[in-house]
Amino acid sequence: MAKRHLVLIVTMTLTSVLVPLPGAHAAPPGCQTEVPVSGDLDGDGLADLVVGLPGWDGTGAVDLRLTSAPSRLLLPADLGLQPDAGDAFGAAVALGDLDADGCDELVVGAPGTLDGAGRVHVVPGSPSGVRASGRVTLDADASPADRFGASLAVAERPGPTELTAGADLWVGSPDDSPSAVRRTGSVAHFAVPAGGTRPVLVEKLSQASPGVPGAGEVDDRFGSVLAATRYGVLVGVPGEDVGARRDAGAVTVLRLGGLGAGVDRAVGWTQDSPGVAGTAEAGDRFGAALAARPGHVVVGVPGEDVGTRQDAGMVQVFDASDRGALVPRRGLTQDAAGIPGTAEAGDQLGAAVLVGANVGCGEGVIQAVVGAPGEDIRVGGRTRADAGTILVVPLTAQRECQARYDDQAGRLEGSVEAGDRLGAVLGLGRVRDDHDDETGDRAYVAVPGEDRGAVVDAGLVVATASGTGAGAYDLQVAGRRQPSVGFSGGATTRQRYGTVLATPTG
Repeated sequence: MAKRHLVLIVTMTLTSVLVPLPGAHAAPPGCQTEVPVSGDLDGDGLADLVVGLPGWDGTGAVDLRLTSAPSRLLLPADLGLQPDAGDAFGAAVALGDLDADGCDELVVGAPGTLDGAGRVHVVPGSPSGVRASGRVTLDADASPADRFGASLAVAERPGPTELTAGADLWVGSPDDSPSAVRRTGSVAHFAVPAGGTRPVLVEKLSQASPGVPGAGEVDDRFGSVLAATRYGVLVGVPGEDVGARRDAGAVTVLRLGGLGAGVDRAVGWTQDSPGVAGTAEAGDRFGAALAARPGHVVVGVPGEDVGTRQDAGMVQVFDASDRGALVPRRGLTQDAAGIPGTAEAGDQLGAAVLVGANVGCGEGVIQAVVGAPGEDIRVGGRTRADAGTILVVPLTAQRECQARYDDQAGRLEGSVEAGDRLGAVLGLGRVRDDHDDETGDRAYVAVPGEDRGAVVDAGLVVATASGTGAGAYDLQVAGRRQPSVGFSGGATTRQRYGTVLATPTG
C-alpha cells in the first residue's frame, strides 16, 4: 500500500406499478427556482448532504443533513410504510428535481423489501425537508430476491422547451435472474414527464435483452453500478468475466433513442477494448465505480495491478460526445506522469469516482475525484494502514489546478487513523450554475472507519473546499457551519456513517 510524505435494441413498453399516498403535488412555498441547483432537497439554492443508513434498526433509514431544513432521521414509517426486518431502506439514495419546483425529490431504494424483491420510493422535497404525503412507490414487477432498488441514478432529459423536458430514473436489480441465470442482473428505466413526479416504466433491460452486449452469467450483477447522463445510462458490471478472466469487469453504455423514447443502442467496454488502458485481468473489477458529466466519463478499476503491485488500482478517462459516444482518453495510476505519489499494493485507486467543476480550485476546470481507501499514510513517524485518501486530478487544462491529494493528513477534517478508509465512498455537492472563482462543486468524502472518541467505526463525512476563505472546508447543516458531519442521532458503534451517499441528477 502506498505511503506518502453498436447495436440496436428492441425495447419493450411495460406497465409501471405506482403506489401513491394521497396528496397534492403543487409546489411548496419557498423552493427557489431562479438558479437551479442539482441535489437541493430543501430548495434554498445549496446542495444538500443525504446519507443512507440501510442497517438502521434492522429496517433502514435516511439521515437528512440539509443546509437549511432541520436535520431529520427519515424512517419508513414516516412515509406510511410498514417496515420489516431486512428492508434495507436507504441502501441507495438519489436526488433530482423531477417536478421542476425548485426542491429536489428524494429517491430511496429499499432492495430487501418483500423477501428481497425490492421497492423504490420517490418523496417530494420541500423547505422543511420532505413531504411524505406525495410519496410514490415503484416495483417494476420485481420478484423475490431481485433486490430492485439496490442502485439508483437520475438524469434530466432536456427538450426543445420546458414543456417537453423531463427526467429519467434508472433502477438496478443486481440479483435479478433473467433467462433463469442466477443474479445476472437487470436495469429498469422509468421516464418522468415534464412537471410530474410519477415515473412511468418504459423498459427493463439485461444482458439477455436483444442488442445488449455481454452474455448473462451467474453473479454478473448487471446494474449494481449506475451513472445517469442526459443521453442514457452507464452500467458497471464489475463481476463480468472477460473470456476466462473472472471479474475482469465491463461497462455498458445504454443510449436513448430520443426525447421520450427508450434505449435504442448499447455499446460495451472492457480493458480489452481498443484504446482502453491495461488488459482485462481476473479481479480488475473494471466498472466498480462510474461518474459522468457532459463531455467526460470516468471508470474506476480498483483491482488493477500496477506491475507486481496487486490491487493498486487505476481509473480510465473517456471523452463523451453530446450523444454519449465514448472515446478512450487515458488511464491514470499513481505512477502516471503528473500524478503525485506512488502506486502500491492495496491502494484501490478508483474504488469511488466523481466528476466535478472547480473542486477546490479556480473557475473553468473540470476534475475527477478518485478515492483510494487502501492508501497508507505516514504521520508522526508511524504508518496508518488503510487510512485512505482522494486524488483530485484535472481533466481540462488549467495551470493553477494541478493534481493533488486531499486527506486528513492535511486538508480534510479529522485525525489520520488506521482503517479509516477515507474515500471509499464519494458524493457530489453541486453549486449554482452562476458559480465564480470563489465557488465550485465539492466532494462529500466518506470516512466510514472513523472512530469518534471511544465509539469504534462510527463514521464521518467531510468535504473538499468551497472557496478560499476561512471555513472553506465547513459544511452547512440546518443553517450552521461545521467542519464534518456525523449521524444526527449521535455517534454509533460500527455504523460506518457515509457508506451510502446520495447522488444528484446527472
